[in-house]
Amino acid sequence: MKPQRTISFVSILSGLAGLFLSPSSILACAVCFGDPDSPMTKGAAAGILVLGGFISSVLLGIVSVIAFWFYRSRVVSRQLDSLRAGIS
Repeated sequence: MKPQRTISFVSILSGLAGLFLSPSSILACAVCFGDPDSPMTKGAAAGILVLGGFISSVLLGIVSVIAFWFYRSRVVSRQLDSLRAGIS
């Protein structure tokens, strides 16, 4: 039999104590801490805008491909209908 690993109460208590007793200034960067004029805050805002642009361009590409396929299917359907009318 394999020995079971159990997390002791002491290890859980020491982990929680270390988390709650640490200074709050080391847990937050300038973005989270709230300095709006920090270069990190400005960089984060610029990063959000860039990623939003990438996501928007990908979604626009997907919509345009779907619209092209819809248009192309109608063109091909009309061509097939005219060929079938000519054969009959």
